[in-house]
This record gives sequence, structure tokens and C-alpha cells, in this order.
Amino acid sequence: EYLLGFTQEKLILVGHHQVMAIDLKTGEEVWTFTNSTSSNSYVLVDEQNVFLSAQYQFIALNASSGEVLWRNDTFPRHLFSFGYDKENNRILVLLDDFFWLDGEKGEILEVLSVQNADWLSGCKYIQFHNDRLYCEAMFFDVETEGISLYTYNENDYDWYPLIKSNTMYLRTDIGTVKAIDLGTMREQWEYIPRESHRTEKPEIISNVSVLRTTGYAIADDATLRAFDIDTGK
Repeated sequence: EYLLGFTQEKLILVGHHQVMAIDLKTGEEVWTFTNSTSSNSYVLVDEQNVFLSAQYQFIALNASSGEVLWRNDTFPRHLFSFGYDKENNRILVLLDDFFWLDGEKGEILEVLSVQNADWLSGCKYIQFHNDRLYCEAMFFDVETEGISLYTYNENDYDWYPLIKSNTMYLRTDIGTVKAIDLGTMREQWEYIPRESHRTEKPEIISNVSVLRTTGYAIADDATLRAFDIDTGK
């Protein structure tokens, strides 16, 4: 099992054929959903919902009870990526075409034929921010229905990079952290971890967390690093 996300009261874990909710105060199992048809899922956690795609199905669970809210089994692929537009309660499913789903009922609202769709459809975890659907620094603009391709030597499409105050904090393939202004898509700074007790250069191996004006990340020399989020120093 591995950590997937939090609601206000629960920790959501994903395992072999299962999604599990753990009470954050007691550590007790609250509910378990078993999907016997597939051992792999793309899953996204919202405060009220847990969405998962697996074995040609899209399933919505109640985050409090684990109850199945709806299923949609019309998609022609074993696994597929998706993003949740919480503000409008709709889901964008990424296949060869893009499908807008009603978040309440799971019904297909609209099908979009998008150029370069394969760039985003291979992403495991994606996120909405200001009417854009991000996979790392690549994004689909909901208004223009266009895909913009940016790269900053990011190295991990299996995790969400942190987005905070219209800035994206990316871990790079050489173990540094870059801050990207999402308004201009320009790099603001790059944090390069300094050497500690090792002769080789340490590399950041975690995503970034931010508390007030300080960013934090873990390096592969077993150190926690802190840096200023305005300057990267």
C-alpha cells in the first residue's frame, strides 16, 4: 500500500485491488473498497470524493463512507489519466480524445479532439489550477483547448509538483528544485543543495513542502533542506 492523499479526517491508501481510508486521529480503518477486476488504478482524492480509473471503468466513491456513488464503464482503455475540476464539479478524462464528465453523475458531457493529446494522456498524476490541467509543467488550457509544452528538466511524472501562490516547485533530473511562475511560465530560481558530509553532490529526492516563506525538501544524504521561496537561497 502507498499513501495517496488526505481528506480533513482521513488518510487514503491504495494497495493491491484496494483503496483504504484510515482515521487520522485513531489510525483505525474506516472503510475499504475492493476492486477485484484490477490491481492498478489511477486515483485522485478530494475532500468529498475518491475518484479512480481501473479496468475500463471510472468509479467515484464517497470519501466518508467508501460507498460507490457512480460507475462509468464506457472507456476503451485499461487505465487512463484524469483531472478533477473542483470548481465546476467536472472531470477531464485523458485518452486519445478528452472527455468531460459530470462529477455528480459520471455522465459524459462533452468529447474534445485535442492536438498533441498524447503528451498529457501518459501522465499518471495531473492537477487543475486556474483553468489549466497540469502534468508537471505541461498544461491543457481549458478555455483555448490547447496544450502547451514546457520542460525544465523535471524528472518525475508519478507525483504532483507543489503549486502554491501561482508558483510551481519542480524537482529536476539533477536533484535541484526550480520555481516556475505559472503566469509567465518562466523560471524564477533554482535551488542547488550544498554539499554536506559526502564528497559527491547531494540530490533532492522528495517533492517540496512550503510553510509560510520557507520551502522544504529531503536530499539523498539523509538531510532536510530549507530554502527561501522568494529567492531559492
